[in-house]
Amino acid sequence: MESLPSSQSSHLTVCRTTQYIVNVRDLTRRRRVELELPEFLVAALEHFIATANQEVHDGAGDMDLTEFVTIHFVGLLEPEEVAALDRKIPGFEDTLTAHLMGIRLS
Repeated sequence: MESLPSSQSSHLTVCRTTQYIVNVRDLTRRRRVELELPEFLVAALEHFIATANQEVHDGAGDMDLTEFVTIHFVGLLEPEEVAALDRKIPGFEDTLTAHLMGIRLS
């Protein structure tokens, strides 16, 4: 194969493409959800939150419904469920671990 003299250029262009994954969920993002619950559960939630706020005096602000639900829902996750979720939702386990350790990822 004959090489081109340094003063000439080829009409061929080498093009390198990079593919990006664009539909990855930001698992650290917060999103508002709406729930409709029976009144007895709302009353129980109010009671548990009020009790937690009376018993804990750590200098932080009072617990709210979001914090209460987050703490209790995370506590329900079994290691096998976390692994299964991580297979279906890449990054789930790392995000959960960071959340539990109080590390801000974003």
